[in-house]
Amino acid sequence: MSKATIPTVEWEKRFRWIVIGIAVAIVISQWVRIMRRPEGDFILHWDWAKRFVANEFLYAGGMNKPYSPFWAMAYSPLTLLPVHAAQMVAYPLGVVFMGGLLVVLRSLTRGTFTLDAKQNFWATVIAVTLALRFLTRDLIDCGQNTAIVLLAWLGIWCWTRRRDLPGGVLLGFATALKWTPGLFIAYFAWKRQWKIVIIGLLSTALFTVAPALRQGPHFYMEHMRTWISGTWTGITESDPSRGVLGEDHFKNISLRPAMARFLMRLPQGHAGRVEHPLYFDFFDFPPRVAGLVIKATLAALLLCFAWLFRGKITSRNEVCVIWECACLSLLILLFSPITWRNHCVAVLPACYLLSHLALERRGLPRWINLLMAFYILAVPLLNRDLLGSKTSFLLDSYHILTWAIIALLAATAGGLSLARVQREKLVISKRSG
Repeated sequence: MSKATIPTVEWEKRFRWIVIGIAVAIVISQWVRIMRRPEGDFILHWDWAKRFVANEFLYAGGMNKPYSPFWAMAYSPLTLLPVHAAQMVAYPLGVVFMGGLLVVLRSLTRGTFTLDAKQNFWATVIAVTLALRFLTRDLIDCGQNTAIVLLAWLGIWCWTRRRDLPGGVLLGFATALKWTPGLFIAYFAWKRQWKIVIIGLLSTALFTVAPALRQGPHFYMEHMRTWISGTWTGITESDPSRGVLGEDHFKNISLRPAMARFLMRLPQGHAGRVEHPLYFDFFDFPPRVAGLVIKATLAALLLCFAWLFRGKITSRNEVCVIWECACLSLLILLFSPITWRNHCVAVLPACYLLSHLALERRGLPRWINLLMAFYILAVPLLNRDLLGSKTSFLLDSYHILTWAIIALLAATAGGLSLARVQREKLVISKRSG
């Protein structure tokens, strides 16, 4: 190593420790925050699990209508401690889940990206920074949504290693907790990977009925009727500005309420409106017409990606599969009836792939850079701490985070196209060789 490069190496080491220090400070500050008083969705789910342990009716008062009884069962071990103690004890799990997800992503892409250890570190830092707004929010809830993303991606990792049984069980466990990860099972069915599909569906069914062991068959069926009825009513609601929980709040990031906000004039007092001079209405379609437009758009988007993902899998080590699954993680956020910020930790796989691809190629195509610039502006930069509550709520009412996730989805689809081009070049090179 020449003397000219020594300062650069030393500065890189210093910056690395600075970044690690900032990360530790963020983790500790969030922990201290909940040490003062419990907060977040963790309290709601702990109370709900307490009902399960006491064998009370879970949905009394409309509590946790979007969740199946299995979620309460999975949370029930935490009720051994008081809620405040339980949140403090469970908090480090969020860091473990985040680290585990990064390890899984590293393992899945080890043969694809040729970055050295230093480059991989900085690419990972970029990915975490791009998702930090969502990761820190989920840390308050002890990483429960990061855990679901980790379960799904662990299932994918097992499948790439030809371990369909544990892979299907993991996907089934994630789907039983929240039915939206079932989109991964549908993906494997589309790819005709029937073994993991069958195991995933059977596991989902077994985990879903597991609460009957505590509740008994009749009480369990009463819960399932309530859950299915409430979920189905929300999904089939003709007014797209209303969902499972009634009027959709302006903080709901999923695509349906985002489109409804622009296609309809929400009435005064609606949860999707904010009182601000810069809040403007656009179209004024009747709810039924707006609902049909939104359903057609969602169906078209799903068909578009089904076409993009067409073709059988020839090798489980194809990096294109990982890019497609990253797209699926984003589609889940857009298609879910309810998507809060803490759910958006699912952007991490896409951010991870794009950051590593950018360092691998020493840049990305201009159109992908423009999409990522919009995402960076909307997510890491335009946050509540910088703008204040009123301006932040105004931007939320325009669903800027929804459009940012769509931009990230388009950029990830672009990364998939680049991966396919690279694959074709390798095939041609091998044939000519």
